[in-house]
Amino acid sequence: AGLAIYGRLDLAEGDSVRLRATLIDVVEDRLLGEVDRADERNRLDRLQDSAGVDVLRLLGRVPTGGTVLYGSLRTRSIAALKEFLRGEQHYRRSRWDSALAHYGLAARLDTSFALANRRMFQVLGWDPPSAARFDRGHVYLHRAVAANRGLSLKDSLLIQVDSMAAAESGQTFGAEYRYFFATLDTLARRFPDDPEVWQVIGEERFHFGIPPEGGWQAALDAFLKAVELDSALSPAYVHTVELAIRLGDERLARRLARAYLTLAPTDGSVDAIRLASRLLDARTSPAERRRLIESAATVPVLQASLILDHWPDSAESAVALARTLALSATHRDEGAPAYVRDPSARALLLASQLALRGHLSAADSVFAALSLPDLRYARHRLGQGGSWIDIGLLRGPGGASTGKGVRIALEGDIAWYEGGREALAWWNAIGDTAAMMDFADRAGRFARARKTSDTLARPWSLGHAAYLTAVAVGYQLLARGDTAGALERLLALPDSMCIIVSCFHEKLITGRLLAARGRPVEAAALLDAWTGTSSHGALYVLATLERARLAERLGERGLARKRYAFVAAMWARGDSVVRPYVVEAESALVRLGQEVQEVPRAR
Repeated sequence: AGLAIYGRLDLAEGDSVRLRATLIDVVEDRLLGEVDRADERNRLDRLQDSAGVDVLRLLGRVPTGGTVLYGSLRTRSIAALKEFLRGEQHYRRSRWDSALAHYGLAARLDTSFALANRRMFQVLGWDPPSAARFDRGHVYLHRAVAANRGLSLKDSLLIQVDSMAAAESGQTFGAEYRYFFATLDTLARRFPDDPEVWQVIGEERFHFGIPPEGGWQAALDAFLKAVELDSALSPAYVHTVELAIRLGDERLARRLARAYLTLAPTDGSVDAIRLASRLLDARTSPAERRRLIESAATVPVLQASLILDHWPDSAESAVALARTLALSATHRDEGAPAYVRDPSARALLLASQLALRGHLSAADSVFAALSLPDLRYARHRLGQGGSWIDIGLLRGPGGASTGKGVRIALEGDIAWYEGGREALAWWNAIGDTAAMMDFADRAGRFARARKTSDTLARPWSLGHAAYLTAVAVGYQLLARGDTAGALERLLALPDSMCIIVSCFHEKLITGRLLAARGRPVEAAALLDAWTGTSSHGALYVLATLERARLAERLGERGLARKRYAFVAAMWARGDSVVRPYVVEAESALVRLGQEVQEVPRAR
């Protein structure tokens, strides 16, 4: 450290407290000054503020003629402050249960302690084992929002961001999305050297980002900025391994995994990242890989499968992880949530991973074994239900997945189901304009009715229904051969409806239409922006192939080679229906001067 501050807080005469501190320049080995302050015992907040100003003056950072910006913890309880600071040490190391114990005590000792309540909300969001001992996260968030007065600008904005993100996950304020990210921009601009600010920005970009504010690259950039500023801030690492894999940088993924594990965190992600790290290591033998997967507990196996799902390794580790989970009735389920223990959820994960690697027949067989109620439940809880559309679009009609997928897509409140978009994409592929017209009519009636069973979600639901109507009209135009009209309609779709559910099918079709009409630069920009926003299953590989074609067309040889290589590796062992795409990618690699690795075909 360049600077160090030492001090102590003592009870003084009567009801007063005394704070003494010494500021030292460690590099120059010299005393910069001392602070000696006293105040009433129940005005610890005022004492802290006064001492903070003194320290800033010693550093020469107090602007003349202006207001001093300094942090205020805003608690009058010494005991609560001590517990909060102890919690901070555990938070930095992702030791969630220990952090909850201290933050929880701080919040009980001073229920209006905004920062302790905010941390409780954050840590409970990681779903640690001891979470059931405390109130639900929103209880603490409401307390933090209510006490958001007199705090530093940074802390006040961070509470505001948490509040908006909580509303966003509840699908209640799509219209405020731009303001949400504008607030993050304010944080970045005002506090560019604060690692926690960048960690929060990374989280929000990861979970809610759409272009131009978010996406995989934008999220990873924010997390990397956070760890650059503070390499020991463990929470900033949790998503980075997955993001690096999805962006095709295995070396970075391994480096980040090592850095994270060196911090000795104890959060729920550590076992998954440790397992993923071992599987990413080329020195790990096939026998050791099997042992690692078979001996790991349920939650790390599931999480590691999701971390590695876009890794084009010849061993297909993500599939192996999902298969072990789905086929093992004796897997280690200790501490796993109920939906993770559910066989249908495990089966759906396996189907998704199989489809992503081009094993469409096997994925369809998994779907065939699932009942509609099980499939409905698994899709809702695991969020992995979209692979049916990938299977159908690549294999054609006739599979178990398409029939069940369309039925699930059209059940319930039409405004809520992302499956409605998937059904539209399917009807477009098979030219069923009648089904699209009926769907557009239903969505239009819902939008005009201006009512939904969930009043809190009404604005978003009505907007989504209107969006689905517009999408359906675009697909109808496309099915009738009016590509110009379809492109105009698809380009006019509002991106604000892509916050909660994926717009990937529409974006892929729009990119293809742009390319076909001689607008490759626009097509490439659109695919670059949208392919890195969420996991899209097997169609992600098709989108990557489309981007490779555009890169070659635009003279981006390095990018073209990278994209073609990904397609060739991901589907190297896939079904015969995806083999033409592999042949195309391998031929392009030869044409571009890159050696193609021979991969044995699956029997």
